[in-house]
Amino acid sequence: MELRNNIVTIGFAAHDTTSALLSSALFVLGKYPHIQQLARDEVLNVLGDFKGDVVPTPEQQRNLPYLTCVLKEVLRVYPSVSYGVFRRCREDFFLGKERLFVPKGSLLGLHYWGAHYDAAQWPNVHEFDASRFENDISVDSIVSKSSSAWMPFSGGIRSCIGATFAYAEARTVLAMFLRNRRPRPSGTPTPAVP
Repeated sequence: MELRNNIVTIGFAAHDTTSALLSSALFVLGKYPHIQQLARDEVLNVLGDFKGDVVPTPEQQRNLPYLTCVLKEVLRVYPSVSYGVFRRCREDFFLGKERLFVPKGSLLGLHYWGAHYDAAQWPNVHEFDASRFENDISVDSIVSKSSSAWMPFSGGIRSCIGATFAYAEARTVLAMFLRNRRPRPSGTPTPAVP
């Protein structure tokens, strides 16, 4: 029974958060046509521009760095999960430069949205800029600024076991979509590519 419950939880969590990622990515691509065009050009270069569906192979997915950067910036701007990692304090302590007193027994949680919008970590924090990730697809350089600067899949020993699957699924769906469609802002039809 426990195994079944864990499988259901993983399945729900993976598809729910990935669908949120894809929805946000389509919104961004519709809102910023220049970003959409760069991503679409990369997809067509890797997958070809002939008619019909093409499911990208793992090798082809590795050759979609800009699309990966777009997905990572989408996860920064629109994290699929806002809060995570809650812990109860075992003893009194003072937090941060401000020396905020936190009494024993307090419940603390990491606010991902707040971390992803920390202007001290992210220049031009309110701008969508996929190039933040272009020099380091693994994002290690961003994470090293602060262990909680970018945590769309949590971090450490409790990080999401489905992160790799989520990227593969999102890249596959977006690449297939961008080969044949062009997202538009809400209220306008999304025509097939001629």
